[in-house]
Amino acid sequence: MIGTLLLLVQAATPDISLAGLVVGRGSGAAILRIDGRQRAVGLGETVHGHKVAEIDATGVWLEKDGQRVHLALGRAAAPAPPPPPPLPTAAAAPRAGEETPPKEFARAELEKRLAGEMPRLLAETALMPVTENGRIVGLTVTRMPADSLLHEIGLRAGDVLTEINGVAIDGLPALLSLYPTLQTESRFNAIVLRNGRLTSISALLH
Repeated sequence: MIGTLLLLVQAATPDISLAGLVVGRGSGAAILRIDGRQRAVGLGETVHGHKVAEIDATGVWLEKDGQRVHLALGRAAAPAPPPPPPLPTAAAAPRAGEETPPKEFARAELEKRLAGEMPRLLAETALMPVTENGRIVGLTVTRMPADSLLHEIGLRAGDVLTEINGVAIDGLPALLSLYPTLQTESRFNAIVLRNGRLTSISALLH
């Protein structure tokens, strides 16, 4: 579920660029920008005659005729949106200001929906780090599909993810590291900052 969330970045090659990356244990997916269009790819897929040979935290390895090309992650070329407001301190805000009723999902149905929605989620979801005193204290969901599974669970564009299942979200690696664990959990609980208030979003899997 969380592996679908994405931080947009850019890396250039003559005809293919890397627009985004999600990495999990033993798995991975990437968004490649080809001739102005984005496409989600996985290991073993072929793009313009290049085979996706490897996906790791540094980027994507494409292979053709025995030669490898590495698409590395870099800074986004587009101007960054205005930084979100700083998170409230513990004294200024309670542990959780609001709690939405948990959504319930059958695990098999959830996995089926994720498989169908994954390409769109990867292409249309973007995150931006929120820093405070020089450290990352959360990730703002700057863009996400309005009718997706993430939206149904309760996440909204503009939310700042601060914690998931008790783990502080202090950067994209922390978020991605949760993906394998969440696949076996029976409950998903996220604390987000929304409109200046901390809000709890939950989902139950059975």
